[in-house]
Amino acid sequence: MKQVPLYSATQIHKQVVRLAHALKPIYNLHVWILMDGGFMFGADLIRKMDLEPESIHFLSVKRNYPNPRAPLLVGSYPIFPIHRTHVLVDVISETGQTLEFVKEFASTTRHLKTCVLLKRGQYQPDFVGFEVKSQKFLEGYGMRWKRHLPYIAEAP
Repeated sequence: MKQVPLYSATQIHKQVVRLAHALKPIYNLHVWILMDGGFMFGADLIRKMDLEPESIHFLSVKRNYPNPRAPLLVGSYPIFPIHRTHVLVDVISETGQTLEFVKEFASTTRHLKTCVLLKRGQYQPDFVGFEVKSQKFLEGYGMRWKRHLPYIAEAP
């Protein structure tokens, strides 16, 4: 059975270009890509920016078992320069819990924005590509399942 994309590679490309253009006026931008899902979106977003970000970093946030509501920052702890603008990049925001966790961790900085390709749920990131109505599990474009796909589809 052939999978029908929810968002095609062309639709994704158009949103990436739009979001990169929206981030363009921000100078001295530090980009923080949330791994693992955000790697493809983050790379595409950075490639479409006219100006090179001042820095690019990767953060990994994992679930903390037995308390999954308390995420853990994995790897080296980042330093968020106070007088710079930072943007947290992730492929999808559902509850906003991960983005809020990192924002709280980076509370010493004055300018912290969030950018996601997909928004589902009540949390409102600063920059959004698509608002997802479907409640089905999504795959493709760097997300947990079928990361290699250039499009996003509902899992069968």
